[in-house]
Amino acid sequence: MPVVKRTVAELVELHRRLGNKHQEIFVEGRQDKQFYAFYLESAGVPNVAVLEIQTVEIPTAEVITRGLKDGNRGRVVALAALLQGRVSQSEVVCIADADSDHLLQVTYPYELLLLTDFSCLEMYCFNAHTIGKILTVQDFPKGATQVIADLSTVLREVFLIRIAAEILGEVHASFPPINSFCSWEADAIRFRATDYLHTLYQGHAMRQRIIERLREQMAQLPVVLGMDIRLQSHGTDFRDLFIWYIRQHHGFGGLNPDTFSRSLMAFIDFGSLHAEATLAELSRRLMNLQLA
Repeated sequence: MPVVKRTVAELVELHRRLGNKHQEIFVEGRQDKQFYAFYLESAGVPNVAVLEIQTVEIPTAEVITRGLKDGNRGRVVALAALLQGRVSQSEVVCIADADSDHLLQVTYPYELLLLTDFSCLEMYCFNAHTIGKILTVQDFPKGATQVIADLSTVLREVFLIRIAAEILGEVHASFPPINSFCSWEADAIRFRATDYLHTLYQGHAMRQRIIERLREQMAQLPVVLGMDIRLQSHGTDFRDLFIWYIRQHHGFGGLNPDTFSRSLMAFIDFGSLHAEATLAELSRRLMNLQLA
């Protein structure tokens, strides 16, 4: 069934007519929609419509002219810009993954926009409590602290590659699955970064020069080893690597990757997320209007 899209003008008119009787959250995709719906339920914030950004008609030019990438994330940010000053921040909230914005200290002057507390939605899973629950259910032989430490080095390195490639404008293809470039040696992950980079730019006439420039750019990024790894990880990389890591251990090779991936969010204790700044602000905005 085709998605029925509203224009920005129709959205503004709807909120002009209904005022504080209608609240909407616009998010990047289906997983985001499910996550925020569960969070709002746990926070006791009822009757809020959580909608995917594809339900709004946003011209590509409105995304590009703001220096954003033409994708779901860019469209969420663009919608916040287009609604600036026209709709109350207690009636509409636009929420996008932060990606590298926290790390690079990028901010946006849009009142309706909130960015995830970490680089992406999946990072709300990447803590000792949630990972511990996942490992306990699987009867895994290692604790959450060790698993997080084992994954973090690789996730950080690939995140730097992604950011450097974007800064240089050298994203010519989709990033390959990082687990395809990992091997399990002496009970530890070995990431073949050089092979990953050569595959990323396979067939490019200036491959070696691009890789050199990319490494130079990575060295300039403001990454601190003590910084929260959740600010330095990509969601897809986390999912792929975590599932691969579990499967490398004896007795876990038969674990179905797709089923495991889809179940990750189910382990989150949504009640524990109320202390996270973005989610607390989301609750505050919506509750303020409902209590008015």
